Amino acid sequence: CLIERNGFTKDDFNNRHPGGKLGSILQKVSDLMHTDAEMPLLNENSAMKDVLLEMTSKRLGCVGFTDNNNNLSGILTDGDLRRCLSKDIMQKKACDVMTKYPKTISKNAIATAAIKIMHDKKITNLFVVEDKKPIGVIHIHDLLNSGVM
Repeated sequence: CLIERNGFTKDDFNNRHPGGKLGSILQKVSDLMHTDAEMPLLNENSAMKDVLLEMTSKRLGCVGFTDNNNNLSGILTDGDLRRCLSKDIMQKKACDVMTKYPKTISKNAIATAAIKIMHDKKITNLFVVEDKKPIGVIHIHDLLNSGVM
């Protein structure tokens, strides 16, 4: 009764008890996402050589792509890459092989929502967007390592 009367929310609980199980379950995507230089991101017209280098150097198993307005336009995962391997793969651009309109999530979403999307769609990465612009990426291992699952 006191909790409701005082307007104590799940976010308040998480802020006061971040190390507990409920605190870990209530973490937001923004608490766990990779941002800035950690984010594997290129223009959709990038050469496959650059895509491979970006995917390898960022070690998240994916690369996100932006259009000329810096909106997220696609994703390529290491699994996608294996499925589209061909003799002429290196002559292609990212836009030729990327998955268009990737699944995304908001930075304010609870991390368990990211787990649900990843589980339901059988994917391991989600880009975090704000007004269609990528601001981060979250990997299933980030969720596992944080104790959310």
